[in-house]
Amino acid sequence: MPSTTSTELPSWVADIHKATNAETRSQPWKALLQESFNRAEANGDRCDVHREPTATQHAPGRVSKFQACNDLARSTVSHLTMNPNDELVRLNYALRDPIHDLEKPYQIISDIPGMKRRSNVEIIPGSKPELIQDLRGKEHLFGLDSHGFQILEHHSAVKDWSDKQAIEKTYLFEAEQLIANYLDDVDEVYIFNWRVNLTPGPI
Repeated sequence: MPSTTSTELPSWVADIHKATNAETRSQPWKALLQESFNRAEANGDRCDVHREPTATQHAPGRVSKFQACNDLARSTVSHLTMNPNDELVRLNYALRDPIHDLEKPYQIISDIPGMKRRSNVEIIPGSKPELIQDLRGKEHLFGLDSHGFQILEHHSAVKDWSDKQAIEKTYLFEAEQLIANYLDDVDEVYIFNWRVNLTPGPI
């Protein structure tokens, strides 16, 4: 990782600066983030050894890079400018495993008696904080071809999202029509699975 001074921010921080304004997070958030960095430093060796048992013996540079990344994040967090609804978080990632060259990654949701392993994917924490931005007001900047997702506005006739019958009869039909009308050269849209967030409070 190249050395970075306080006046020479890395590209990922520069990108954040371009996309945000001068509103900054409050000090309590910075304190929580500092605590997160301290935990990451304390667990740095364990995290690296967890990924590769011989890491400290054969690849000590990986530990130092983990340390350097956290040092860089700590030194630049005070420079980050964020909108009120943005969140600075540490994400988790799937660990690369040679088994996935032979076996597709899977996660079994069903409760099967006697099952000892529900997934062949191991999740590890990311090495630096990442900015999750509120895209409201920027919906037009994202496209299916360029970003892999598209934001569409739709007002559903469904009011009670705990009513399974209403969802299946009304909302799924609305969603199929919305997708069919948006995409070109579509003969049929079929929704084979769906989920509803029943967490109390606004989404």
